[in-house]
Amino acid sequence: MVWRGVLVVVLALVLGGPAGATNGAGQPDYETFVMNADGSGQTNLTNNAADDFAPDWSPDGDKIAFVRVVSPASCRSDIFVMSPDGTGQTDVTGSGFDRSPDWSPDGRKIAFDRSACGDEFGPSDIYVMNADGSGLVELTNGGEANQAPASSSDGTRIAFSRGRYDGIFVMNSDGSGIQRLTPSGEFPAWFPDGTRIAFFVPDEVTGPEHLPRAPFVVFRT
Repeated sequence: MVWRGVLVVVLALVLGGPAGATNGAGQPDYETFVMNADGSGQTNLTNNAADDFAPDWSPDGDKIAFVRVVSPASCRSDIFVMSPDGTGQTDVTGSGFDRSPDWSPDGRKIAFDRSACGDEFGPSDIYVMNADGSGLVELTNGGEANQAPASSSDGTRIAFSRGRYDGIFVMNSDGSGIQRLTPSGEFPAWFPDGTRIAFFVPDEVTGPEHLPRAPFVVFRT
């Protein structure tokens, strides 16, 4: 991402904390970092006992949305928003098992997926809300594992994946017009002009009903 010609990528790395650091459950602690595009200036923005991951910059560069595991015991992770220096960390969802925040191109809304508990491939749905957490709207409601929303650059469509590599789907930004694009894959990412979508196909996905093995595949819309 280029922001005001200064940063080519504003990349928040989920790398794990200092050697030996653990979270409240005794597991390695994950923190959200930011760095310059050349890898210099790596700075820990969260630096706490909770796991913080899946960061996403707002289009104007003024905010970062991310996931924090608020309570592993109660199976709760929330979407937080903070300033680029790590200040002002605010919980904007407050319930559920929320993941995969994705800003709308105008910076006014955040899409994410929510499930009842920590089953990575269990039933989950795509939601969208205002950037402050208000105006929550459920976009999918079919009992499938709808995950990893990604907004197109014009804000009219949202791509997402379903289940354990069960394909890439696309829908209108209001949740209508759901269309399956591929038989397998996950983690879609739009090309800036909205004509192509990159996505991940794992090696274990094989067979004639699936796409050929490849780290990433580009699907032309």
